[in-house]
Amino acid sequence: MILFVFIPYPSSPSYETINGYYSTGLYITDLDKNNKKDIIVSNGNDMERERNYILYNGSFYLPNWFSSDSQYFGHLSVGDVNGDGFLDLVVAGFSGYYENWKKQVNVLYINNNGILNNFPSWVSDSVRCFGVAHGDVNGDGLSDFAFFCGNDYNNSPEEVKIYLSNGYILNNFPYWKSDSIYSLGGKFFDVDNDGDLDLFVGVYNNKCRLYKNNNGILESNPSWISNVICKANQVSVGDINKDGYLDVVVANMGNVLIFYNNNGTLNPNPFIISNVGNYTSAVSLGDLNNDGYLDLAVGGWWDPLLIFENVNGTFNSPSWIFNIGNALVSEYIFFSDLDNAYLIDTFETFLVPTNNYHVFVLKHKPIDKILAVYVNGNLIASNYVYNEEDGWVSIKKQILAPMDSVKIFYRYSKSIDMVITNWEKSRGNFIFLNQNSSIKETKLNNQKVIYDILGRKINKLKKGVNFIIDEKGNKRIVIVD
Repeated sequence: MILFVFIPYPSSPSYETINGYYSTGLYITDLDKNNKKDIIVSNGNDMERERNYILYNGSFYLPNWFSSDSQYFGHLSVGDVNGDGFLDLVVAGFSGYYENWKKQVNVLYINNNGILNNFPSWVSDSVRCFGVAHGDVNGDGLSDFAFFCGNDYNNSPEEVKIYLSNGYILNNFPYWKSDSIYSLGGKFFDVDNDGDLDLFVGVYNNKCRLYKNNNGILESNPSWISNVICKANQVSVGDINKDGYLDVVVANMGNVLIFYNNNGTLNPNPFIISNVGNYTSAVSLGDLNNDGYLDLAVGGWWDPLLIFENVNGTFNSPSWIFNIGNALVSEYIFFSDLDNAYLIDTFETFLVPTNNYHVFVLKHKPIDKILAVYVNGNLIASNYVYNEEDGWVSIKKQILAPMDSVKIFYRYSKSIDMVITNWEKSRGNFIFLNQNSSIKETKLNNQKVIYDILGRKINKLKKGVNFIIDEKGNKRIVIVD
């Protein structure tokens, strides 16, 4: 078998959305369940009061939904807060330079059978929060949200706060708070494979932290801190080296920090990627070339957009670069199959090992859709939530018992596209469509010349990694198996 492996994006964007916004947060999903992707964007950041918008049903330019409220919005996330099977929208409220960093509010827009409310159904107290993450902290099968707060620009540290769902909206008062720090982003994920969601907090000008979840109760003090001072912005998680444990990637001002997970414990000394620019702000993991390893996209403020191919669990030099100078200020990177080009239906079966075990991490990320969830052969239509970006499902723990069988049917893509939100108001957000429907098994034409990894011509096909040079002069990896 011969596989051609390369980064499948064009050298310039396939599409550019409408300009005129300080775009920040990003999520791609199917809000109205019509099998067409919706691109959700939050706007404003620290520069201007703006409305959030959605590009519904495969639109790549003009929004067809706007929020009624305008704020200095930070990042966003989605989840099913009220358990009706439709994903609701949560957006962090930050603060604005031109209003002396006045506090804003975090907001929740409820999704009513595919139609998102224009007005928030819930607002928090006044805060300066830039990041937000979706989870199910207490294992009740409803979506909870962590907000990452504090503004270093005006010396105003704040608490990271978690708000639980009450079955209708989010509670008025936070379930959990940290001490006052500067935090721009973080993630819920299962660090130790014990079936619940722990919280990684990226910290600015201090050490990054991990708060472990013990049977639905998040610890008050972090049980893990990094050995390095972080200047963290956004965070991504995934099993980079395929050892069965989720690793953490941090966009760290001027570099990227990778905290590898060793049997459930993050290494406090990160692997550092330093050739990424000056103001690293966004990271995202996804298997872009279908080789089974998660590749890494990295963006920054006024920095190039880079993709690092994952080679056996590590990253070297970038394999793909998009550079338009000051016209690109990357805020968030999201992978999704926008045009449903190569979707695969599959399933995974899990055995519940212990009481309180309720989080099931899938082999693929991002996922396109959860199709069905069965417990002991019985379909459950509710009592679970999921995260498409990070590839996990959380089932209400009260309906699970040790030795129960859980079968999750889902859809993922072998042709994921890439979208980047852009803070630069004179330009839009950038969409790169995947140019390859999949990496395919094929036979080489006898006239093709194959080179080994050192650039030497090969007269006969041999097993291993080699490459060809196509008619455009591009190198393409050839795997001979």
